Amino acid sequence: MCLAGVITAGGRTEGPVFAVAPTSLNNLSPNPDTHADLAVVPVLTREAQARLASCGFQVVGQDAPPDADGRDPSYLFEHGDVAANWGAQHHADWVLVGRLNRIGRWEADWEVQVVSVREQRVIDTRVVELKGFGVDSALTAKLATRGAAWLMDQATQSVAHASTGAATNPRPCHA
Repeated sequence: MCLAGVITAGGRTEGPVFAVAPTSLNNLSPNPDTHADLAVVPVLTREAQARLASCGFQVVGQDAPPDADGRDPSYLFEHGDVAANWGAQHHADWVLVGRLNRIGRWEADWEVQVVSVREQRVIDTRVVELKGFGVDSALTAKLATRGAAWLMDQATQSVAHASTGAATNPRPCHA
């Protein structure tokens, strides 16, 4: 079963609908947050949304970030039920919640939780290492694009597996 969206008569997309919550920064390094880190975090979210859209999935809620009751965006990462409620408000089937774990001056992990709106819980977490991250802007941009491709491939596999219950994981969005 292919999960990528199929355009039907009337322009409606069939298949899972995704909402991508804003990626948050989780600085685990001994270094203070930098302007570059804070600037690239929204880029990661946009790259994830763009990758899903390029694979034929409908992405909703891009213009309305989730309201975590005035809390830091990382709150959504710790509370899958809140992320699922936000996804439900936008008629999404799945919510992807990202966190950039800054480990050192040139290394980071981009972690994405796959949240089922129907089940109101996190069903999987996927991670990609971004070595060389922050070394220079061109490399960081390339890592963001490639990281999004890999993570969205993995996230859609998780959705396919959870949706079908099958032992195989089709790859509807190849990295």
